[in-house]
Amino acid sequence: SSTAEGATDTDRTSIGINLAYGDVTIEAGNGSHEAADEDRSSQSIGLTYKVSDALSVGFATITAEDDLDAGEEYTSNSVEASYAIASGLTAVLNVTNYDYKAGTNNDNTEAADDGTITKLVIKASF
Repeated sequence: SSTAEGATDTDRTSIGINLAYGDVTIEAGNGSHEAADEDRSSQSIGLTYKVSDALSVGFATITAEDDLDAGEEYTSNSVEASYAIASGLTAVLNVTNYDYKAGTNNDNTEAADDGTITKLVIKASF
C-alpha cells in the first residue's frame, strides 16, 4: 500500500505457489491492484515438464480484468520448449497467443488487440 501526498491510495497484493514433483513443476499466482479508477485482478497457472536432461516443455495461462472498466480483460496462453544444444548453449522457443479487450470506460486509451507472439532465443553462458 502506498499514498503520495495529494494522491489516491494504491493497494497491491500478490501470492504464488510453486510445487515440484520429479520432472513436473506447477506454479500458480493471484494478484490485485486497487487505485483511483483501477480494480484489477489477475490469475495465472503454469506447468513445466522435464522431458530429458536436454529438453523441457511448458504451458502457462494468464487472465486479468479490471472490475471498474466494464469488459476490460486480458488473456494469454503460452507454450515453451527449452533445449540444451551444447554445454552453455540453450535454445528457447516461446509461442504466446493473447487477447486484450479494452472495455467500456472512457478513460481507457488502449485499443483492443489480439495476436500471436513467437520468440526464439539462444542463450549462451560462459
